[in-house]
Amino acid sequence: MNKVALIFKIGPTDNGPDLTGQPFDRIDVASFGDYHFLGSGININGLVEQLKKMHLHPGEDTMDLLMLASAVFTIDITVSRFHYSQDSWTRELSLFVPVKNVELWNSQKELIQRILQFLTGDFWSIYFRDRSDPEFTLSPNKLYAKRHIGLTHKPDDVCLFSGGLDSFIGAIDLLSDNRVPLLVGHYKSADVSPFQRICHEALKVHFPFANIIRFKGYIRAPKNKALGVRGEEKTERGRSFLFFALGIICAAGIGSNTRVIVPENGLISLNLPLTLNRQGAYSTRTTHPYYIQLMNQLLTGLGLTNSFYNPYQFKTKGEMLSKCAYPTLAATSGTMSCSHPATRRSSTTGYGNRHCMHCVPCLIRSAAFQKAGLVDTSPNRGTIIGSTIFLSTKKSEGADTMAFKYMLEMRKRKPNYIASAIRLTGPLKNVADYVDLYNRGLDEVEAYISQVNLK
Repeated sequence: MNKVALIFKIGPTDNGPDLTGQPFDRIDVASFGDYHFLGSGININGLVEQLKKMHLHPGEDTMDLLMLASAVFTIDITVSRFHYSQDSWTRELSLFVPVKNVELWNSQKELIQRILQFLTGDFWSIYFRDRSDPEFTLSPNKLYAKRHIGLTHKPDDVCLFSGGLDSFIGAIDLLSDNRVPLLVGHYKSADVSPFQRICHEALKVHFPFANIIRFKGYIRAPKNKALGVRGEEKTERGRSFLFFALGIICAAGIGSNTRVIVPENGLISLNLPLTLNRQGAYSTRTTHPYYIQLMNQLLTGLGLTNSFYNPYQFKTKGEMLSKCAYPTLAATSGTMSCSHPATRRSSTTGYGNRHCMHCVPCLIRSAAFQKAGLVDTSPNRGTIIGSTIFLSTKKSEGADTMAFKYMLEMRKRKPNYIASAIRLTGPLKNVADYVDLYNRGLDEVEAYISQVNLK
C-alpha cells in the first residue's frame, strides 16, 4: 500500500515540511496569490469575497477549518483507491496543514483523524504546523468588499442547501417558522449548481418579504495530471467534511450560537448497506447521526459554540414531504436528488441533468412522492413502472431495486436484522427509535418498488 502525503502550502514563503527519507508519495499543492491556497485549480477568493460582502467575520481558527477541509477534499478525490490501496478501497493518507494555532489543532488531531476514518473508510494522519508567514491572515475582518450584498438582517440559521428535495424542504420549513436562513451550497461542477439557483429563486418568489441570501461555495480540486498523480477517484466520501466546514464559517461569522441546519431524511442519513457486498462507496456517511455528533464534538474542542442539527433525523422522506409547510411548492420547484444526474444517455433519454429514476436516491424520492400523494414534475429519464417495462438485474438500472428487495427479505427473515445493521454503522443511542424510523422508510420504498418489474 502506497502512503500518500498532501503538502498544503500558504503564501509565497511557505516551502512545506522536509520529508526527506519519509515513505510517502508526495503531492505538493502550492499557493498562488492571497487566497489561492490550493494552486491554480482551487482558491477561496470567491468565498472570502462573499464573506466580505455579507460582513461575516469567522475568525482565523474557523478559516483554518475551511483550509483543512479543502485539503481533505483535494486528497480524497485525487488519490485513486485502485492505484493507492491494497484492497482497492482503504488508503493511507497524510496531510501537512499550516494553521494559526498549532497547539489548539494538535489537541483535536485524534478526533479529526477518527472523524475522517469514519467518513471515508481510510487511515488518516494529520500533521499541523505553523504558517510560515505569521502576518498572513485568512479571515476577511479587515478587508473591504468590492460590493456589499446587503444582509438587511442577521440570519437566524445557516441551512446547508444542495439543490435536493430535503434541503429545499428544510429551507421552506424554516421560513414558514419565521426563521430566515442563510443558504449555503457547495458545488464543483454544473451538475447541481443550476438546481441550487432554481430552488433559491423559488423561495424568493414564495417568501417575497424575506431577504434570502445564498452563499455559493464553489471549490474544485486541481486536475490529477497537474499534480502528477495516477488515476482518479470519484467516490468523494470526504466531501461532506468540506460542506460542513462551509456551513460553519458562515455560522461563526453570523454569531457564536448560530446553528447549521443539516436537512436530511433519516433513511438516507443512516444509509445502511442494502446487501452484504454494498460497503464502501455504496454506503456513504455524509449526514450519519454519529458523524454529526463527532463534528459537534470538534466544534466544542475548537472553542466554537455553533452546532450542527438535523431536524429530520427521525422522519422519512415521505413524511418530510407530506408534513412540509408547503408540500406543493416542494414538489414542483425542480429539486435534484439523483446520485448521477448527468449520465450521458441523451440520445435515448434526453439532454441535460435529469433523474435517472433507478438509483437509491431516486427510488427513495419516488417512494416519498407516492407516500405524499404528489406528482414529481422534475426532469427525469423515464418511468420505471409499467406493465411492459422491465429492469434488468444484470445492469445498473435494476441493481438498486434488487438491493432494496434483498434488505426487505432480510428484515422479513430476521426480526433483529435492522437493529444489528444500525449498530454496525456507529455507536448510537436510542437504537429503537432509529429502527422504527428505518422500518417506516423501508415500508415507503417497498410500496413503490412492488410496482417495478425485474428480469
